[in-house]
Order: sequence, then structure tokens, then C-alpha cells
Amino acid sequence: MVGVLSSQDVATLNKFSIPCLYYLCPLANIESMIRNGVLSFNAASRQVKTFNSIANENVRRRRKTKWVGGRWLTDYANFYLRPWTPMQYNLQAKQDSFAVVKLSRELFGINGMHFSDGNAASNPTKFYTALADLNNLDWQIINTQYGFDRESIRKRAAEVLIPDKAEPEFIEEICVMSTCAETNSNYTTDDTLFV
Repeated sequence: MVGVLSSQDVATLNKFSIPCLYYLCPLANIESMIRNGVLSFNAASRQVKTFNSIANENVRRRRKTKWVGGRWLTDYANFYLRPWTPMQYNLQAKQDSFAVVKLSRELFGINGMHFSDGNAASNPTKFYTALADLNNLDWQIINTQYGFDRESIRKRAAEVLIPDKAEPEFIEEICVMSTCAETNSNYTTDDTLFV
């Protein structure tokens, strides 16, 4: 699964200041993620004996019933455009138990990639495949950590969806949220930086 971006794609991503994508990962899943990549919920259910999830169960149930691009949402690995998301805000009390993973923006070049203008499980959310449609996202909201009305929260959770999995080679960096989490993590790899 190689992501191939044209020079026009790169210019579009630069225009919207998208240097990478972000994924929230429970520390308990890091070793598996480094070995297997970032899996969709359905792929993880099939391939990994046990995995921890930080997903909101109500949101996950909605994702299981939403069809996008010929697949269920749970057939996509999902990523965020910014590191500070509503999901991360909701997990503040658990910040010692997860990491923010930075992945290559080359994922935008994967066949079957979709992105959304908000939380993919929300009904008003629209989906796109052409990078030119990044213009349809509300960047003023996405680029702020503030605004707690329902629509701002939905928009700030805009996602990039990759079918099945993002291979390990797309992982650029793993950032733990506190020194406590850093000392509790026993995982290392030559290609991954723990901050």
C-alpha cells in the first residue's frame, strides 16, 4: 500500500498546513501497531487477539452502521488532521494511557482514501476523495481548540479514512502525553521517536 502524491497534491496539503496525520492509540496497542500498522476496527477484530480501544462506544455503534465508499466506517482506519481533537479532549483524564501517533501525509495517496468535513459518524458529515475538496472543510474551526458547540465539535473531528490499515512504514513519530506515560511505555523501535 504505497501512497503516491502528485506535486499538485503536495501543494494542496501545504496550502492547508497538513504536514502529517494524527491517530490516538492506547499505549497497550503500540507494540501491535508498530508490527501491524494502524488497523481499522474490523481488521483489528479479525487479526489481533486482544486490543484496547479508546473509542466512545456510542460513536463506534454508529460507525458500524454507516456506509462510505462501498464500505462500513469500521472498515477504515481513521486519522485526524490536527493533533488536538474533541476525542483527545474527552480523554484528558486518561492521558497517561494513550499516545498521539504522527503518520505520513502520503496516506492521502492511498487508493480508496476518503476524508470528511467532520466526525465521520455524524449524520450531517460529508465525504470527499479529491484533495481539492479540502476547501470544503471549515479550517477556522479545525485550527482552533476552542468552540464547544455541537457543530464546532463535529467539524474539528474531520477525519481521513484509509481502507483496512495504514502500514507501519507510514508511522513517523509516537508522542506520549505525559512523563508518566513515557516511563510506563516499554516499546522502542529504531524508526520511531518517543517524545
